Amino acid sequence: MKKEYFISIIFLTVLVSCQDSNKIEVLYQKGEFATYVLTKPSSTDIADDKARAKYSEGMQLAFSSSFNEALKKFIEADGIEPNNTIVLNDLANAYSSVEAYSEAIKIFEKLIIIDPTGVFTYCNYARTVN
Repeated sequence: MKKEYFISIIFLTVLVSCQDSNKIEVLYQKGEFATYVLTKPSSTDIADDKARAKYSEGMQLAFSSSFNEALKKFIEADGIEPNNTIVLNDLANAYSSVEAYSEAIKIFEKLIIIDPTGVFTYCNYARTVN
């Protein structure tokens, strides 16, 4: 259940944030249903090359349900490029996936301060506090 929810949140984030279709790949497809992921974030999404690489590694780990390992990669990406809303959102989602809800909530609240217009932040925050 966690994986499916995490995947759906990422899918929605990708739809809103991606303007370059070369960044989107199909993770899996069953019938007409397909899950798309942001596997190639651009420099406009995550400016630092190392942070972008760590983030991409984290996404791949998350989609293979290795949430603890994904969390480590997102933490590394955040250390390289702090306050990046894409990284922070997926970092908070990863914390939520490993049931570290208090950490996830802190990050979502930080995201709301950084970008109060981030719709998915509010959705993820509500899901986490519920």
